[in-house]
Amino acid sequence: MSLARSPKDSQEAQDNRMLPALKDNSGSHGSPISGKLHGIFFSCNTEFNTGKPAQDSPYGRYRFEARAEELFNPKTNLYFGDFYCMYTAYHYVILVVAPEGSAGDEFCKQRLPALDRADNRFLTCVQGEDGRLAFHHAQDVILEIIYTEPVELALGDVAEISGHQLMSMSTVNAKKDPSCKTCNISVGR
Repeated sequence: MSLARSPKDSQEAQDNRMLPALKDNSGSHGSPISGKLHGIFFSCNTEFNTGKPAQDSPYGRYRFEARAEELFNPKTNLYFGDFYCMYTAYHYVILVVAPEGSAGDEFCKQRLPALDRADNRFLTCVQGEDGRLAFHHAQDVILEIIYTEPVELALGDVAEISGHQLMSMSTVNAKKDPSCKTCNISVGR
């Protein structure tokens, strides 16, 4: 598994590293990270048959791809950030990865549910007997990671995507689908 992101569409790239930017107000309207958490967005979705990032991308023509262990490992904490409807069979999940003791980690500890790195339904990192890390992610959601610290471009590769540049999946100003049985919780009805 690898994490992919477009560095070209972001003005945060500086001194050969990507810098965290403030999370916009897309997603669930009450999410504690919207407009408050600084981070770098990475797509975690892969093609089911290859395990590689999707050929098509809504994030721009260029992709920064890093090995998952560079950003998600036993020295990082994992938090649940957001979950909302995309008006399709899929739902959108945002997880936050923060290095232990970082400013992002402290922010998340106060506001977000922590996830067990080795046992949750969205993204796992398990160390095998040989010491190597194994990663698995949910295939039934659109999964993004917010990494809370700067990322050195030397940790990965920048390349032009081989597929099509898709329209943005932004949900700014989106209204929750009242008929969705997955993300609408009945409160005493």
